[in-house]
Amino acid sequence: MSGVVIDGRDPVVGATVSLGFGESRGSVDAVTQSDGSFVIDPVARGLAILTVRDYDAREPKTIKIDRADISGVHVLVDAMASVAGHVTFQGKPRAGALAGDGFELYKTYAESDGSYVVHGMPPGQYHMQAMDPTTRAFGWGPELVLAKGEKRTGIDIDINRTAKISGVVVEPDG
Repeated sequence: MSGVVIDGRDPVVGATVSLGFGESRGSVDAVTQSDGSFVIDPVARGLAILTVRDYDAREPKTIKIDRADISGVHVLVDAMASVAGHVTFQGKPRAGALAGDGFELYKTYAESDGSYVVHGMPPGQYHMQAMDPTTRAFGWGPELVLAKGEKRTGIDIDINRTAKISGVVVEPDG
């Protein structure tokens, strides 16, 4: 199967296109080239759900694979929102810190300079946070409301909440 991913006017470069065939049959992926084109080969026959990572695939949402060669598929996508900033800990950039909204769906790890970008966020309300995986210290960033396709920058998060427990563990009877 081959085609091109476009955002309505321009080709989308470097996007991961996936065809999903259900849990039991898995999925196959391809990355778009500089002209937005992609090739997925081989592709099993059947009804596949088409997704493009970090984008909202508007059409088609599903593709019926009913022959060996399907070409000329035009995938129309909308960009999803993203949040970018820097993570610091004790005043210094924190490489490897986990940044995101609750760390479940929308998360990433900070680069060596503390910078991060969380991609693929649908419109909605988020409360950004960061955590140092080594010390488990964390910090809260701002609450945000993101519009469709919005690219929010300058969302810096300082890891400033730490805790320490000390003492002696004793037997229950003293």
